[in-house]
Amino acid sequence: MGRAHDIAPPAATPGPAVHAPNPICRVVVPSGEIDAHTAPALRQAVANQLADPAVTHLVVDLSGTTFLDSSALGVLIGAFKRMRERDGRLDIVQPPPELRRIFEITALDRILPLWESQDLAVASADG
Repeated sequence: MGRAHDIAPPAATPGPAVHAPNPICRVVVPSGEIDAHTAPALRQAVANQLADPAVTHLVVDLSGTTFLDSSALGVLIGAFKRMRERDGRLDIVQPPPELRRIFEITALDRILPLWESQDLAVASADG
């Protein structure tokens, strides 16, 4: 009878990248699948950025995502509500074409501005 081997727990999934193009804007960049397993990291990244009251423009760049489920949409809707409460705005960099339909089906494309690039989304608050 062999000795039981310790099995290391799986490595934690890294959270989304975040950067600040200017003092009032934060860009959160998740990648890969955003589902029930990974949405909490996105939610936390958004919450961390909104802890700064100076942030009035949040951009979530979905261009590197490969899958979105209702958990991901829930995070985006929550972020939208929090930005609206502070008279701010949430802009979305569109996911790949095969995932854009989810925004149309759910009518989120009517309330969330969708941009072709991160540069356009960041600049949108200036005009």
